Amino acid sequence: MFYGGYNHTIDEKGRIRIPKDIRESLGETFYITKGFDKCLFVYTEDEWMRFQKKLSENLLSSKNARRVHRFFTGSVKKCTLDAQGRVSISQQQREYGSFEKDIVIMGVSTRVEIWSKEVLDAYSENDLEDISDIADTTEARDVVGFYEWALGDNVGIQTTWNEIVKDISVDAEYVSLKDIDCKYFT
Repeated sequence: MFYGGYNHTIDEKGRIRIPKDIRESLGETFYITKGFDKCLFVYTEDEWMRFQKKLSENLLSSKNARRVHRFFTGSVKKCTLDAQGRVSISQQQREYGSFEKDIVIMGVSTRVEIWSKEVLDAYSENDLEDISDIADTTEARDVVGFYEWALGDNVGIQTTWNEIVKDISVDAEYVSLKDIDCKYFT
């Protein structure tokens, strides 16, 4: 698991020094790809394989699924650290993230995000006003938190979640835990 935020810089060759505690958790090989909101996502090798499997399951189901799959896999770079604990960010990734000098490396549970400090500051400024409202939404509080937790190594919980969704005949992305009969949680 990754937590915390670190201010760093990107050098003229596009290299970023990864903080020691993140380096230790990333492993020898890891993957960097475009993320949401103009940041980059960094995944351990195991987490990347899990993420790819999830994306591939729906690959042929819709045009949007294919677009999302291309978004992540079209910009991915398999990475290792150099002797100084740095990783090279591709030109395509630097342009996407608007990386110039100051960056923020942030642990976000199962992944790391790399942000341009300027982009993150602008994004965070808007978030501060809305975060209470966002946290109160069904999507943020119920579905995302429970579903992402269930997608982890909690196979039994995932099975229960699938049974719940099937039982109440709704799409898993839009169900609220408030709408679920408590029989599943006793």
